[in-house]
Order: sequence, then structure tokens, then C-alpha cells
Amino acid sequence: MKTIRFKIFIAFLSLGSVFTLQTYGQETILFSETYSYGELTGWLDPDDSLFHLLVTDQSDPGSARLGNCSEQNADRLWSYLNNKTFREQLPDDIWFAWGRQTDPGHRTLFALRKSSVTGVPGIDDIRSVSVQKGDAGGSYDLLIKFTGEGAEKWATLTRENVGRDIAIVIKGEVVTAPRVMMEIVQGKCRISGDFSEQEASEIKALLGS
Repeated sequence: MKTIRFKIFIAFLSLGSVFTLQTYGQETILFSETYSYGELTGWLDPDDSLFHLLVTDQSDPGSARLGNCSEQNADRLWSYLNNKTFREQLPDDIWFAWGRQTDPGHRTLFALRKSSVTGVPGIDDIRSVSVQKGDAGGSYDLLIKFTGEGAEKWATLTRENVGRDIAIVIKGEVVTAPRVMMEIVQGKCRISGDFSEQEASEIKALLGS
């Protein structure tokens, strides 16, 4: 799976990398709070079916990335995530999403959270998106600039989630889920993940710019 790095100019966020169970998150773009793999394992029995359907050997306890699922088990896993008994063990504001598929034959599952922060950035808070040459040879980055109001929302969201992942969801798929290391006040962010020019341009188009 391709490694994606998410940079916010001076501040750097480390990567944590859809279909949703509910209509939440179906906007063109959403910046979503998350739950961690460690939190999920604390709520569920170690023998829960989720851990048999997911490959979680390399899951980071602090990451929103829960693990990988093979394509042949994807429908079965999604059905289980909708199971009433399973859902009753979890917070009401949790929702799940697939990551943007980059590895044929597998999907990555993320645990997201309906935001506890008032006014998270959305599509209307993005001033512009551009594709720029990356630091690594042949790679391209995406540069997102927020409006004044969007920058304030982004600063609040990052301030309230220091030490946690924030997922960037485009049309229901998690493109990246970087970990917030500090409050971000510049109103600009750069997504870099060894994208080809075509991949970066496709994501730019999804962002509506």
C-alpha cells in the first residue's frame, strides 16, 4: 500500500492512510475526527469476528486505520459492521469507511467519528486546490488552501485533536488520515504520498477545483 504523508507547511502530521454505514460523510469532502484501533480493541472482545475478518498484525494502537480486508471478505465484513449486537458495543457516533483503494485485492478499514467540534471544514471552506511537483523525483503533491473561515475551522479541529488522526474523506473514501502533532493555524495544507501526476489530478478533480 502506498505511503501517504500529509504536511501542513511548518507543522508535520504523520500518516495513520468507502462506503459508509450511514449518510454521514457523503459530502464531496469531509475532514473527520477518528477513533483509534486501540480504543476499538478496548471495547471489543479479542475473539470478536471483526478481528477474524481483518488483518490487523501491523495496526498502530493510536491510528484510525484498523487493518486490511480481502476483497472476498469485504461484503461479509460490511454486513457484520451493520450488525445490531456489534454496534451496541461501540459509541453511537462511530462510523466506518474504506480507504481509497491502492492495493488490488484488499481494502483498508478506518474508524471515524461524527465530529464533536462545531463547524469542521467542508467543501465550501476550500479556497483552492493545486497540483505541485513533490520533493521525491517523479512524485506530485496536492496543496489545499482554506478560506478565512475555513482556516479558523481547521485550526479549531487540529487544536482539539492533537495526538489523534484526522481523516480526509472524499466522496466516501478515506484518502489519508494524518496524525495531528500541533494546532495548525496557517490555513494551508499539503498532501504528499508519492502520487503520480494523474493520481494527484484525479484527487484534485474530486475536491472540485
